[in-house]
Amino acid sequence: MATSRPALREKTDVLANAPAVAKSVAASAKKPPVSHRRMSSQRQALDLDNLITICTQKIATNSGHRKALFIRANSYLKKRLYREAIEDCNQLMEMDPENAGAYYVRGCAYEKLGLIDNSISDFSRVLEIDPNHVNAAYARGACENRKGNFAQAIDFYTMALAKDRMAGSPPMKIGVENADYIIESTDACGDTPTLPGRTMTVDGRGQVKFSDVLKRANRNDASRLCSLGLDCRKKGDFAKAVDYYTQSIEANRENFKAVFNRGFAYDKLAEYTLAVKDYSRAIELEPTNAYAFYNRGIALDKQGLYDDAISSFTMAIALQSNKPDFYHNRGFAYRKKKDYRHAVEDYSAAVALCPGHFKAYYNRGRMYEKLNEYAKAETDYEKAVSIDSGNLNAMCRLAIVQEKMGGDRLAKSLENFRR
Repeated sequence: MATSRPALREKTDVLANAPAVAKSVAASAKKPPVSHRRMSSQRQALDLDNLITICTQKIATNSGHRKALFIRANSYLKKRLYREAIEDCNQLMEMDPENAGAYYVRGCAYEKLGLIDNSISDFSRVLEIDPNHVNAAYARGACENRKGNFAQAIDFYTMALAKDRMAGSPPMKIGVENADYIIESTDACGDTPTLPGRTMTVDGRGQVKFSDVLKRANRNDASRLCSLGLDCRKKGDFAKAVDYYTQSIEANRENFKAVFNRGFAYDKLAEYTLAVKDYSRAIELEPTNAYAFYNRGIALDKQGLYDDAISSFTMAIALQSNKPDFYHNRGFAYRKKKDYRHAVEDYSAAVALCPGHFKAYYNRGRMYEKLNEYAKAETDYEKAVSIDSGNLNAMCRLAIVQEKMGGDRLAKSLENFRR
């Protein structure tokens, strides 16, 4: 006797949600030995073969047996015979164009074959027939996610989550029983996972939850938004970059890149307090990232918080001691504190790591000048000029120091002033 459309729909729902319930049951039971699991898998394969045989016999005597076609299509899907499953779904849809279960199973088969556009079309059709079909909404989102359409994926994941919360249905049985067959389904779309990225969890009542997959989709969208922020940053549009980075952080609050780069954009906008806040958050996310400490030090320095800046630069150096700029900028903070000796030490460390570091030579020369060590200052300014012969500041400071030194340096001083 043919099953009516509502009964088929009920069967489809149960089959679709069975894997989640199975996970819930398995979690509360002791895990069986490997040999038992292997036997269970073999028994399941045998059951599927028996189901296909029984359904084939039913269809041979009654080509319009809708239930047999549906069960055989679902069994083919589990056996990874995707084209056979599609053929059975096509026959079923010819007899019943509004059969949501047939569209759903065919959509799953198309997905397994990599025909994602076909899958999207079928899952969309399921939602037209049954707007409350949770798994179709999820499956459509997963396909969009696979295509890289992250915003659309999030929309459908959110829809699935909302539908699941609204359903409020009682726990479903794993077994699907009717007058002719007993089906135990491991997955509505074949072997687990049904669709890429599927990580459904189950609550104590055996109901499907989609928070995990929504979180994963959010991470993908966060990455896309962060890339848009980077594009704006490269163009010098730091305000727009902040907007994109903020959206990225809202999608994934653990997104280090978005937090770090928003701090950089805030710094460029002279919003130093906000920059420090973001760099501090970036450090919470990645405590061993030297550049987060370094950039925070720069923002603190710009606020006149030199002791805090020095502490941040010191942490950066502890994490990555081979970066000359880390020493140079700490030296600059010491200079602003008028701690010239410590500044000289840091500038010396910078030139030791990078012999062509113009700023380190120039600024160390300034410190020697402050300390009245003019010969050392002269040497550093001469080195700075040799690195950048067109730098007027370096030539001017060299001339001033030579003038202060007097004697035969006065002629050199006049020569430098004429440049």
